[in-house]
Amino acid sequence: MAANIAYLRGLLAKNGFVTPGEPSAIVPVVVGDSATARLMTRHMIRSGAIVNLVEYPAVARSKSFWRVQVMADHERQHMDTFVACAIDARHQWSAPSRAALAATRETHVAVPD
Repeated sequence: MAANIAYLRGLLAKNGFVTPGEPSAIVPVVVGDSATARLMTRHMIRSGAIVNLVEYPAVARSKSFWRVQVMADHERQHMDTFVACAIDARHQWSAPSRAALAATRETHVAVPD
């Protein structure tokens, strides 16, 4: 179990994710503001990953995180797939991507005469 915890935390850190706290079977993964966190969480769930989102008012609006549980029977392939999905979620729903999406929506708004 400890090897799985270390592997997942190391893989997340290597890919730019912050996992605060002491190593345990529950791995917190910081995902940022509530809006981004919700979009990333939806992406993860639709991709088959299991994450529990912790957001405001439990934490500050800008400090949402996933609560991920590591199990002894997880294989490295499972953790590799999870992190790849998290990277994709971050890429799809980072602040610049959300800004581009909002700009796209703004350009299609009909302005009354």
